[in-house]
Amino acid sequence: MKRSRFSEQQIASENGRCRKRLAKLLAVSFLAPDIVTAIVEGRQPSTLTPNALLAVDLPMAWPEQRSLLGIA
Repeated sequence: MKRSRFSEQQIASENGRCRKRLAKLLAVSFLAPDIVTAIVEGRQPSTLTPNALLAVDLPMAWPEQRSLLGIA
């Protein structure tokens, strides 16, 4: 079975979405598991809102995510 590769731009345009927002949502899918758990359990800092999460440039490294988002 041949796998197709799509760029963020292709996916966004085919679905009528903004490429930048799609990229932000993809980055959120790589959050450290303990950060996700903290958010689900309501233990995240009060400043960590959905909009704030999408506004930052999330690093891929989990320790850097924790530092940036204020989750120890």
